[in-house]
Amino acid sequence: MRTFLAFLGLCLFALSQTASADPYAFGYSSFNSGNNLDINDTPSYNTDSGWVRNDGYHNGGIPGLANTNYFSGYNSGLNCTTYCADYFSFDLSDLSGTVTSASFNVYAYTVTNPGTFDIFATSLTPAQVDSSNTFTDPSIFTGIVTAPMIGTLAIGPGDNETFVTVTLDSTGLAWLQANEGSQVVLGGAYDYSEGTIPEPSSVMLFGTALLGVAGFLRRKRAAR
Repeated sequence: MRTFLAFLGLCLFALSQTASADPYAFGYSSFNSGNNLDINDTPSYNTDSGWVRNDGYHNGGIPGLANTNYFSGYNSGLNCTTYCADYFSFDLSDLSGTVTSASFNVYAYTVTNPGTFDIFATSLTPAQVDSSNTFTDPSIFTGIVTAPMIGTLAIGPGDNETFVTVTLDSTGLAWLQANEGSQVVLGGAYDYSEGTIPEPSSVMLFGTALLGVAGFLRRKRAAR
């Protein structure tokens, strides 16, 4: 009986580990001066970062300390009680010549679930998403997630506390080229759908355990 209960506990643990109650990426982040667009092997470091909820809300933090947390996903204990996308501002005034390669390097901090991090070529300006300001503008969230996707990367808990690199596609290269000498905002969104549904193997394992419980109880009653 003791062995069986241990097996059942293992099944429950495996099932519980397939999803986090609050799936998010880059949690507990702050402004990271190392986040950069590597363009033609030359880094352009971000000048600002932040998050925006799907209703367009961003909390600017306390006076003198901008809220540069670039959280993406859901967290019931923070302002992202529904869903948040993130953004990163860059000054491309020094960019010149043909853009032949580019990637986005971002520090992952905490990632709770397997999923993908998608980046978008927005038409937003850094002034619109100034992280020191508190604003509610649904068009900002829409401006991120409906912009052309220019790169995607599979991420998960194994990336915690590391830099991850998203390679920009040809659309992304063209976007950088078109904004040479300007300031741009790169959008991001964490798609955790793959990590929030229990895997079939875990469900089967749990189901097997329940069948075992039922069989054990039947045998115990029959022996009385």
